[in-house]
Amino acid sequence: MLKNRQRNAFTLLEIVPVLTVASLLLMIILSALNPSEWFAEARNTKRKHHISVIADSIIEYSRDNDLSLLYQMPENSQEICADILTGNCAGLFDINVVIGTYMDSVPIDPSSQDESLTNEHSRYFIIRSGQRFTVSAPDAEIGATIEVTR
Repeated sequence: MLKNRQRNAFTLLEIVPVLTVASLLLMIILSALNPSEWFAEARNTKRKHHISVIADSIIEYSRDNDLSLLYQMPENSQEICADILTGNCAGLFDINVVIGTYMDSVPIDPSSQDESLTNEHSRYFIIRSGQRFTVSAPDAEIGATIEVTR
Protein backbone atom coordinates (compact mmCIF):
# COMPACT_ATOMS: atom_id res chain seq x y z
CA MET A 1 0.00 0.00 0.00
CA LEU A 2 1.29 3.41 -0.99
CA LYS A 3 1.32 6.17 1.53
CA ASN A 4 0.52 9.75 0.58
CA ARG A 5 3.57 11.89 1.00
CA GLN A 6 3.21 15.55 1.83
CA ARG A 7 5.03 18.00 -0.39
CA ASN A 8 6.75 20.75 1.53
CA ALA A 9 8.58 22.44 -1.37
CA PHE A 10 8.09 23.49 -4.95
CA THR A 11 9.64 21.46 -7.72
CA LEU A 12 12.02 22.92 -10.27
CA LEU A 13 9.34 22.47 -12.92
CA GLU A 14 7.06 24.78 -10.95
CA ILE A 15 9.66 27.45 -10.12
CA VAL A 16 11.21 27.98 -13.58
CA PRO A 17 8.04 29.15 -15.40
CA VAL A 18 7.15 31.51 -12.54
CA LEU A 19 10.63 33.08 -12.57
CA THR A 20 10.52 33.38 -16.36
CA VAL A 21 7.19 35.20 -16.33
CA ALA A 22 8.31 37.45 -13.46
CA SER A 23 11.54 38.42 -15.23
CA LEU A 24 9.64 39.18 -18.47
CA LEU A 25 7.21 41.40 -16.59
CA LEU A 26 10.09 43.21 -14.89
CA MET A 27 11.82 43.86 -18.22
CA ILE A 28 8.58 45.20 -19.73
CA ILE A 29 7.96 47.50 -16.75
CA LEU A 30 11.53 48.86 -16.70
CA SER A 31 11.52 49.56 -20.41
CA ALA A 32 8.17 51.36 -20.11
CA LEU A 33 9.25 53.47 -17.15
CA ASN A 34 12.64 54.46 -18.65
CA PRO A 35 14.55 55.35 -15.48
CA SER A 36 17.27 57.19 -17.43
CA GLU A 37 14.66 59.70 -18.57
CA TRP A 38 13.51 60.15 -14.98
CA PHE A 39 17.07 60.94 -13.88
CA ALA A 40 17.44 63.40 -16.76
CA GLU A 41 14.20 65.13 -15.72
CA ALA A 42 15.45 65.31 -12.13
CA ARG A 43 18.69 66.96 -13.30
CA ASN A 44 16.66 69.43 -15.40
CA THR A 45 14.55 70.29 -12.35
CA LYS A 46 17.74 70.95 -10.41
CA ARG A 47 18.97 73.20 -13.23
CA LYS A 48 15.69 75.19 -13.16
CA HIS A 49 16.11 75.72 -9.43
CA HIS A 50 19.77 76.75 -9.83
CA ILE A 51 19.13 79.39 -12.48
CA SER A 52 16.20 80.79 -10.49
CA VAL A 53 18.42 81.11 -7.41
CA ILE A 54 21.13 82.83 -9.46
CA ALA A 55 18.69 85.28 -11.08
CA ASP A 56 16.90 86.07 -7.80
CA SER A 57 20.22 86.63 -6.00
CA ILE A 58 21.41 89.02 -8.70
CA ILE A 59 18.13 90.97 -8.52
CA GLU A 60 18.26 91.22 -4.72
CA TYR A 61 21.91 92.27 -4.74
CA SER A 62 21.24 94.85 -7.43
CA ARG A 63 18.31 96.35 -5.53
CA ASP A 64 20.49 96.79 -2.46
CA ASN A 65 23.58 98.05 -4.33
CA ASP A 66 22.50 100.61 -6.94
CA LEU A 67 22.09 98.13 -9.82
CA SER A 68 25.89 97.95 -10.23
CA LEU A 69 25.97 94.24 -11.03
CA LEU A 70 23.29 94.59 -13.69
CA TYR A 71 25.36 97.14 -15.62
CA GLN A 72 28.42 94.88 -15.52
CA MET A 73 26.59 92.03 -17.27
CA PRO A 74 27.82 91.05 -20.71
CA GLU A 75 25.79 91.69 -23.84
CA ASN A 76 27.14 88.41 -25.24
CA SER A 77 26.46 85.11 -23.51
CA GLN A 78 29.10 84.49 -20.86
CA GLU A 79 29.52 81.65 -18.39
CA ILE A 80 29.03 82.41 -14.69
CA CYS A 81 32.13 81.89 -12.56
CA ALA A 82 31.78 79.43 -9.69
CA ASP A 83 35.30 79.67 -8.21
CA ILE A 84 34.85 81.07 -4.71
CA LEU A 85 38.19 79.85 -3.36
CA THR A 86 40.74 81.46 -5.67
CA GLY A 87 38.47 83.96 -7.41
CA ASN A 88 39.95 82.96 -10.77
CA CYS A 89 37.18 84.19 -13.04
CA ALA A 90 39.17 85.19 -16.11
CA GLY A 91 36.81 85.20 -19.10
CA LEU A 92 33.81 84.34 -16.92
CA PHE A 93 31.12 86.54 -15.36
CA ASP A 94 31.93 86.98 -11.68
CA ILE A 95 28.97 86.99 -9.28
CA ASN A 96 30.99 86.22 -6.16
CA VAL A 97 29.76 89.49 -4.61
CA VAL A 98 26.36 87.86 -4.00
CA ILE A 99 27.90 84.92 -2.11
CA GLY A 100 27.17 84.96 1.59
CA THR A 101 24.29 87.40 1.88
CA TYR A 102 22.15 86.46 -1.12
CA MET A 103 23.33 82.95 -2.01
CA ASP A 104 25.47 80.34 -0.22
CA SER A 105 27.54 79.42 -3.27
CA VAL A 106 27.34 79.54 -7.03
CA PRO A 107 25.49 76.40 -8.14
CA ILE A 108 27.20 74.03 -10.55
CA ASP A 109 25.35 72.11 -13.27
CA PRO A 110 24.44 68.59 -12.04
CA SER A 111 26.10 66.94 -15.03
CA SER A 112 29.42 68.65 -14.30
CA GLN A 113 32.26 66.18 -13.79
CA ASP A 114 33.81 68.25 -11.01
CA GLU A 115 31.39 69.69 -8.44
CA SER A 116 34.21 70.78 -6.12
CA LEU A 117 34.53 74.34 -4.88
CA THR A 118 37.60 74.92 -7.05
CA ASN A 119 35.76 74.32 -10.31
CA GLU A 120 35.40 77.75 -11.88
CA HIS A 121 32.90 76.57 -14.49
CA SER A 122 29.30 76.57 -13.34
CA ARG A 123 27.96 75.67 -16.83
CA TYR A 124 25.29 78.35 -16.38
CA PHE A 125 25.37 81.35 -18.69
CA ILE A 126 24.16 84.93 -18.45
CA ILE A 127 23.41 87.59 -21.05
CA ARG A 128 22.01 91.12 -20.78
CA SER A 129 19.59 92.57 -23.29
CA GLY A 130 18.68 96.17 -22.50
CA GLN A 131 17.21 96.34 -19.00
CA ARG A 132 16.70 92.57 -18.74
CA PHE A 133 19.02 89.63 -18.32
CA THR A 134 18.70 85.91 -18.98
CA VAL A 135 20.33 83.05 -17.09
CA SER A 136 20.39 79.78 -19.03
CA ALA A 137 21.43 76.16 -18.62
CA PRO A 138 22.68 74.99 -22.03
CA ASP A 139 23.43 71.45 -20.80
CA ALA A 140 19.72 70.70 -20.31
CA GLU A 141 18.71 67.18 -21.27
CA ILE A 142 15.80 65.61 -23.18
CA GLY A 143 15.76 68.54 -25.58
CA ALA A 144 14.63 70.98 -22.89
CA THR A 145 15.38 74.70 -23.00
CA ILE A 146 16.01 75.97 -19.50
CA GLU A 147 16.34 79.71 -18.98
CA VAL A 148 14.91 82.47 -16.85
CA THR A 149 14.66 86.14 -17.75
CA ARG A 150 14.35 88.96 -15.24
